[in-house]
Amino acid sequence: MGFMSGFGGTVLHIIGDLLTYMPFAPLAPFYNKKVSLGLFESDGDAVNNLFFNIGVIAFTIYLVFVYADIIKL
Repeated sequence: MGFMSGFGGTVLHIIGDLLTYMPFAPLAPFYNKKVSLGLFESDGDAVNNLFFNIGVIAFTIYLVFVYADIIKL
């Protein structure tokens, strides 16, 4: 469960970075092409707060499911 959480967090962080204006190489050092979707600025307060709140809600839902024994992990 710990590996999946870490791997999922890393993948979601890279996806979040892809949405910004600043290009980067997500597959470096294997593939050095820089990409960016350019949907918003990486230092935008509204977007950062939105993603932070989504993360807090997802973590809270996870805790509720685990400690309420809804899902056996």
